[in-house]
Order: sequence, then structure tokens, then C-alpha cells
Amino acid sequence: MQTMTKFRAAVSARLGAALCAVLFGLCAHAQDYPSRPVRIVVPGTPREIVARLGAEVSRIVRAAEMKEKLAMQGAEVAGGSPEEFAAVIQADTLTWSRVVKDAGIRGE
Repeated sequence: MQTMTKFRAAVSARLGAALCAVLFGLCAHAQDYPSRPVRIVVPGTPREIVARLGAEVSRIVRAAEMKEKLAMQGAEVAGGSPEEFAAVIQADTLTWSRVVKDAGIRGE
């Protein structure tokens, strides 16, 4: 039982830190990169936690006050499910793998 309590506390801390990073990141970089996406990746995190994190971030960035603040800075709120994000990552990986291969780019 004590291990589960520690796990929940750690997860809560991670969620809080991730939310703060996303929200401050959106606000801090919106003027420099208005069309650059801000994405959250938490490898190794249980699916339930990823779902909760996604739901909380979506709830916060879609709140009227937050949408207004982000719009004032040129940011546009978008989002999707973890599965949709995984598909985007997979497509980006295929695209850029071809670019690197076709250009003959090699790591040093």
C-alpha cells in the first residue's frame, strides 16, 4: 500500500510539472514560434496517466481565459488523442528518414 501511495505522489508530481512546463512553454514561446507545435512526450508512462495528462492539458488550454491569452500571443490551440499523436510521430519519422537517406546524411 505504501508503494502505491508513493507511486501516486510521483505521478501527481510528474503531471503537475508537465502541465506547468506546457502552459509556461506555450506562453513563453508563442511570440517566437506562433506556428510551432508544443508536444508532450512522456515515455514509459502508463496509458491511464497519459490519458489523464492529455485530458487535463486539453481542459486547461481550451478554457476561455487560456484560449484568450494564447490567442493574444498568436498561439492556436489544437490537440488530439495519444493515438493520433503516435501516428503523427510515425509519419514524421518516415518522412524525415527518407530525407536523411536521400540526402546521404550520416551521423558522425
